[in-house]
Amino acid sequence: INKGLILINAPAGYGKTILIQQYLAFSGMSYSWLNIHRDMSNFYIFMNYLIHSIKKVRSDFGNPTMLLIDDYRDKFEFSSKQEKIIEDITSTFINELHQGFDDDLVIVLDEPGNLEDPGWVKPAFKKLFENIPRNIHFVITSRNIPSFSQSSLLAKQNILKIETAELAFSTKETAKLVRELYGIDSSEKDINLLTKAFEGWITGLHLILQSHGEHFTKLQLDKLVIVDDIFNYFTEDIFNELEEEIKEFILYTSLLENFTVKQCNVLLKSNDSQAIINRLLQKNIFIQVLQNQPHISESRYCYQGLFKKFLNVKIKETKSSAEIQAFLKNAAEYYTSLNEFAPAINYLFEAGEIKAATGLINKKFQDYFDSGNFDILWSWIEKAENSGINDDHRIYYYKALLLKFFMGSIEESLPILDKAITLSRQNKDDAYYVISIISKARNLISLGKITEAVNVLSQAEKIKTEGLNKAKLLYLKAYTFYQNSLYDKALKLLNESLMLAEKEMANSAYNADLKLEIFNLYGHIFLIKGDYSKSISYYEK
Repeated sequence: INKGLILINAPAGYGKTILIQQYLAFSGMSYSWLNIHRDMSNFYIFMNYLIHSIKKVRSDFGNPTMLLIDDYRDKFEFSSKQEKIIEDITSTFINELHQGFDDDLVIVLDEPGNLEDPGWVKPAFKKLFENIPRNIHFVITSRNIPSFSQSSLLAKQNILKIETAELAFSTKETAKLVRELYGIDSSEKDINLLTKAFEGWITGLHLILQSHGEHFTKLQLDKLVIVDDIFNYFTEDIFNELEEEIKEFILYTSLLENFTVKQCNVLLKSNDSQAIINRLLQKNIFIQVLQNQPHISESRYCYQGLFKKFLNVKIKETKSSAEIQAFLKNAAEYYTSLNEFAPAINYLFEAGEIKAATGLINKKFQDYFDSGNFDILWSWIEKAENSGINDDHRIYYYKALLLKFFMGSIEESLPILDKAITLSRQNKDDAYYVISIISKARNLISLGKITEAVNVLSQAEKIKTEGLNKAKLLYLKAYTFYQNSLYDKALKLLNESLMLAEKEMANSAYNADLKLEIFNLYGHIFLIKGDYSKSISYYEK
């Protein structure tokens, strides 16, 4: 790859994903991969997702850009300041890429056509791609690439376009597929007809060769019409020809995002998984070998997207809900035993084990939040809501945190925190009652709603609070006094808050953050009171 932007644009089944996956495996380059969906149709959210995808390559990447996003989200109305917001944030992002990576980095944006364009995509993509650092390579794979100006890239010869015509099989490539991979001796005329009938559509060629083998020549290929459901039509034939053992294997493993031989042996209570996978690979039954991570020696597999969808429908037709749920529950237990909680929670939701899923979320939320895995957390909250969870105050509290720190919707977080406060009180969970009040007060202060923050903080007086939470409440109350110019009252509460914070040594990281806030507020107050030496000493702390 020697271009800043590679556009791979073709319909489903032309091998876009496989092409880039195989190139990445071959090149050994570092890469990030962002699967784009409709929920990213907000500029701030899209940039957050993009940054977090790159953080998987370098964990400290993107912090300045994220701080700028938070700042601009609070300061500006996006619609009225769109040009400035996009200009400043994308420039900061590109500058971080330039400074943060010396070696080549590939950034894959998969299906940006899923974005519901509210007007920001065209200018944002133009800014992102017009000054790409030499060692950074964006790859867009999509059935429908959003419109944006490419003139700068074309002028610099810094763009490569790969479209259907380049991905479609030529007659020569079809001949190699038929004769060498499938071992079918056929004439040039039949190969020409096959290529023309499917217009080089790779998935279609595999389908007809797998379903009809050497007998494909008996079909009237010159009269074949490619209908919308041709994939299912031919796949049904392929599926029916398989041995029962293989059918069982591919039906159940299609429920998994990906799988290993060891995992299949455990979940299917079999020792034949390797042999079955080898047979699927030999038969070219739409199974793919995923690129291994450097620290993982065991190969992982998945199915081609269209084939996986076919199998997901098929298993619901042939297996009972109880059988499917039991398999998914076992998959969740398998991943839990490996301390891989993200897939474990996903499979628990799919199995209908909602209580177990939310229980794991409650245990692991803070770990994932602290490591910046906001996209994973957001998907769990959505699944919890879609599963009918409406009485768990913790889920509402988590959603409010994500609305603020991930989605940037502080205003939207307020009614969610109201639900968390009400439910935690009803459920007699005093700890969550207090931290929900603290979160709401902080958010109100951020919005400049000081009177409302005072009213919210007064609710915490109903509960006896100690330790770090007590220190936080005192600090926030001191801040409201400061905002109302009651500096002596603010100092008195700050003294109490600091004393409590210094006593609490168990949560040192969070104490450090609180102490910094306390020192900063001391500095503000003494600056206003004219005691500059004290003010400077606290700012230095």
